[in-house]
Amino acid sequence: MRNKKIPVFWGCTINDRLPFLEKTTRRVLEELDYEVIGPEGLSCCPDPVFGRGLSEEQWLMLAARNLAICKKYGDELLVPCNGCLATFVKATNELKDKTIRDGINEKLQKTGLSYQGSPKILHILPFFNRIGLDNLKNALPLQLGGLRVGVHYGCHILNTRAAAVDNSENPLVFEKILSATGLDVFPYEDKLLCCGGSTITFDQEGSLGLLRQKFLAAIKQGIDALVLCCPLCFVQFDMQSKKLEPDETLPVFYITEIFALALGMDEAELNLDWHVNKPQKLLQENLEKRLNKEAVLSQFDLKRLAECCGACTYECSAARGFQDNDTRRFDPVAIVNKIVEGKLEETLKDPDIWRCLKCHECTRKCPFGDGLPEFFEKLQKIALKTGIQAKPFEQKIELILSKGAGIPRNPAIRKEFGLPKVEPISQKDLENLLEKDT
Repeated sequence: MRNKKIPVFWGCTINDRLPFLEKTTRRVLEELDYEVIGPEGLSCCPDPVFGRGLSEEQWLMLAARNLAICKKYGDELLVPCNGCLATFVKATNELKDKTIRDGINEKLQKTGLSYQGSPKILHILPFFNRIGLDNLKNALPLQLGGLRVGVHYGCHILNTRAAAVDNSENPLVFEKILSATGLDVFPYEDKLLCCGGSTITFDQEGSLGLLRQKFLAAIKQGIDALVLCCPLCFVQFDMQSKKLEPDETLPVFYITEIFALALGMDEAELNLDWHVNKPQKLLQENLEKRLNKEAVLSQFDLKRLAECCGACTYECSAARGFQDNDTRRFDPVAIVNKIVEGKLEETLKDPDIWRCLKCHECTRKCPFGDGLPEFFEKLQKIALKTGIQAKPFEQKIELILSKGAGIPRNPAIRKEFGLPKVEPISQKDLENLLEKDT
């Protein structure tokens, strides 16, 4: 059960062109204990640039309808798109005029809706900033290094005054947030320059000229990749980079992709093949991942573990099974003591952390009533996140991912006993469900 619920307006670009960014953002929000809820039945925000091709009333009508629906889900609305943010902030301001609002509501009522004020519109940068740098660091089991990154804010969240997320002349909130991952963020001359995305359809030369200038300024500073906070900018930087020369471009990441790497998601799970400018080689050759020891240890109640009475050693089934075997002897309390002493790296690499049977015998006998199964499960999850895996786990995971079952299928044995054939999950369904590349 998630502690907090947050409605998210994903917008057209993420929904229909960059769904892998939605997947990654959802995963990051879950790790931060947020449950994504609704809203449904939404339209385009509408687009703050091309949406103005509608009449002023049509544009405001669609924006008001979206805001009225979203308000039903809570007093706040997370918006991971700069364009959607600009639209909703502008629409909210215009709808403060009672005459305009009454005119909009007269038509909205035909659809059973009424605009009674907007939820608080939160762009993803202020959202992460509100969580706080220390809290973000504590939520990330890994610290990243080895990459020199720069950031691109995008125009709408700096130059649209009512939607500005920071000082438009010298914004630093993006850099501050990214520092939670351990990455070094470097300035470059044209950090605040527009990417040219809004003119790509009718002035390709001018649009690509701006994009080239952005990339070359970052390359000049020795930057390896750019991190973005807007899907519209992502389309420009990533998809249009194929129209530039290879030495004029850099890989780009959306902000939650960087957080996902620090959470331990691997490159395949991030669906990086969906990037036009593939970043995998850069990550393999340059990205360093190291344990965020303080954050990981904070997940354990060290005071309670220090009070462990030792009964687990005598009641543990895994320990009793090898109590007379010096080479296989298992002492669960010795693992506990290593964590209490702060020996995290040593503990995660210890094969004994995988020997807990989850039989809960220690829970039944524990004078505190909790035992150690959850302790070992947490250790195993951290080890898996940080790439330390026991071989059997790797094999089981690979079987489930490739076949949909944790045990190899054996039709012959069922036939011998006269049992009906069991149809496994189709490979197509498995790939779609797990988003596994063919």
